[in-house]
Amino acid sequence: MAVLFQAIGTGSSATTGTLTVPWPVHLVDDIGLLFVNSSAGGTVETLATANGFTYLNTYSTGTGTAGTKIAVYWARATTNTMASPILTAGSDYKYGVIATFRGAITTGSPINVYDGGVKASASTTASITSVTTTVTDTYIVNAIASDLSSTAAFVTSYTNANLSTLTKRFDTGTTSGLGGQISFATGAMATAGPTGTTNVVLTSSINAFVSLALIPAPHLTSFVNTFEGGTDGVAITNGNSGGASGLQLTSTLFNTGASITFSNIIARGTLAMKITYPTNTAAYGIWNWESSVRSVARFYVYFKDFIDPSYFELMRFRNATSTHTGLITLVDSCIRIRSFSVQATSVIKIQPNSWYRFELAVTKGTTTSNGRVEFVGYDNDSLTPFYSYDSGTTADTGTTDLSTVRLGSATPAVSDMTVYYDDFSVQELASGFIGPSATGTNYDTTQFLSFF
Repeated sequence: MAVLFQAIGTGSSATTGTLTVPWPVHLVDDIGLLFVNSSAGGTVETLATANGFTYLNTYSTGTGTAGTKIAVYWARATTNTMASPILTAGSDYKYGVIATFRGAITTGSPINVYDGGVKASASTTASITSVTTTVTDTYIVNAIASDLSSTAAFVTSYTNANLSTLTKRFDTGTTSGLGGQISFATGAMATAGPTGTTNVVLTSSINAFVSLALIPAPHLTSFVNTFEGGTDGVAITNGNSGGASGLQLTSTLFNTGASITFSNIIARGTLAMKITYPTNTAAYGIWNWESSVRSVARFYVYFKDFIDPSYFELMRFRNATSTHTGLITLVDSCIRIRSFSVQATSVIKIQPNSWYRFELAVTKGTTTSNGRVEFVGYDNDSLTPFYSYDSGTTADTGTTDLSTVRLGSATPAVSDMTVYYDDFSVQELASGFIGPSATGTNYDTTQFLSFF
């Protein structure tokens, strides 16, 4: 899958004291890159408390109060709430920021290659060093520091014909102590080989810079999660949701009072995923799924006792720039299919205490008007749909690759609800749907009472 830029944290500065740099919002396996600008003549910065970060390199030019330097560190998020790294106290200012990236390899160093350099005399241009990648589809990050004491942007443009979608992501600084600035840009490199020099137009300054390449995770053409192998009543996490279940969750999110647990009371095999929604809460599980072709998601769902009468999300495909590339919701207990531009609603109401099988196919567009959304809904393992929908190639499903898929609702339930999911699968299919799973059905055991 491709690496994608996710978020940028708050730029933070300190003078002679320690420096704490906060993470932006992140998920498990996101890669954090920490860039630190400091005075060339100041104390060399080190990590007092690493909190998962590993030092990569420092590039410095000048001495005393002249010049600048940039240091780079990386970390892989192991939770959704990583603790901030803390840099040691020094003799002058430090200015740091963390950027996060998703879709990189999940084991070992995510950095394929890096290099950097300096420009010792002030001028209005700079050339960031080319690096030579050894794998395809890397994501290139070019960062540059200046010696200017200013909170203003200092880079006018980045250009490099070898990098697609070259985009400036951050550009500001600090006036603490001697002061300095950081800017960075990202771009994609489809083939292995030299990235070429990145040319920078900027405010006249002395500069230090670095270029690095992030390695993408292997592309998945399909995955499944059956929620087997867990323990009834135990919270489902990315750490325990794999194994016998299939591809593990990337992360879960739920408000206070909600829960996502394994359940053997209502399941199609031994266990299912149970999401409990107290009134006005939201909860869902996320899988990383990057695809540039037609993607199909299939899942089984069971509502216990009550279905939210207003608006409730069941499943969503998402790309890097949209929130509903493809979305299945319930409105007044009826299935509604959505993208940016299409909205279709079944007139058949979903009933509690019954298994349903839903499949949603999303094809991204080359424009915002030629994508496609397709849907089929079945009673359990039936082969005859009770509702189907096809937008044709007229929908706005975005023009960028799908990046995640999730089960559950980000919209708070208006009343208490309990929802069960099972036999979740996502595949790349040129046409058609996945169909029923091979797992046998264990209906709601609470509906059957002993005979006396």
